[in-house]
Amino acid sequence: MYNFMKSTAPLTAIFLILVLVSCDSIQSDETVSSETPAKEIISEPHPGENLFMAYCYSCHNNTPDKESRIAPPIFAIQQRYLKEYPEKEKFVEAIIAFTSNPNEENALMREAIQKFGVMPQMSYAKEDLQHLADYIFEGKFTHPLDETQKGNGERLEPKQRGNFVSKATKANLGQNLMAAIKNKGTEGAVSFCNVHALSITDSMRQEMGVESIERVSDKARNPKNKASVEEVEYINTFKQQLEKGEEFSPVLNDLGEAMVYYSPIVTNKLCGQCHGTADEIKPKVKARISTLYPEDQAKGYSENQIRGMWKIVMAKN
Repeated sequence: MYNFMKSTAPLTAIFLILVLVSCDSIQSDETVSSETPAKEIISEPHPGENLFMAYCYSCHNNTPDKESRIAPPIFAIQQRYLKEYPEKEKFVEAIIAFTSNPNEENALMREAIQKFGVMPQMSYAKEDLQHLADYIFEGKFTHPLDETQKGNGERLEPKQRGNFVSKATKANLGQNLMAAIKNKGTEGAVSFCNVHALSITDSMRQEMGVESIERVSDKARNPKNKASVEEVEYINTFKQQLEKGEEFSPVLNDLGEAMVYYSPIVTNKLCGQCHGTADEIKPKVKARISTLYPEDQAKGYSENQIRGMWKIVMAKN
């Protein structure tokens, strides 16, 4: 996995979390962190959780493999800031201050810059920043090497397991996409997805121990991802829930020997590079998409729209 550099396009930084921590410094910080336990997640869903999953999780999940990290794990970030700012108000202020004006001078762990680079200037809504910073303080995050957190969610209830598998797969795809964008640019990332997206998804199927993992859409880029008539109805339901401001209700169907889980895929700022409006997608990227996906329908999206859904098939036994 690669490091974030100063030249990374701003849109590729949407997953970048709010602070910089070097992998080398994680061991020492995590050793000290045992004296500063993470705060418990509040009983009701935190308003910053979905923002964190959309903007940060793909790069800042707790993968134990240092070499595959695209950015520091959230556990180390939280613990380092708790050590410096144990009071919530100061903690939140520090997170917001860095994200609003990321630079070497106000980075709490400057040695991380050599490994991940400085976060490009981004434009976040003040309310979103407040929720994110608050969630990072409140969240119960685990150490990347915590043996109790390993596994593929096989002990979870079907709906919970579907959620677990879809988030883990999103994180894996996100990490690989970010690496492709940095190394090859958005145009090269389109080619990368064309060749590797399905194989990455299939590798996650094997790792998670489920029957299949798919992304299906009513406006598919790859014909293999085209949703069925029944699945389009589910997608339309998710769109209605989003329009009404309702909480999404994942679908779980019982097929006898297997269960099928569906949950929505919601666009964020990064998606606009390849799935946005005509003005957002660069000419060379458009040309590459047209060449690789002559039947492409997956354009014209703006942020926070339903682009499709996850389909996870799980055997009952």
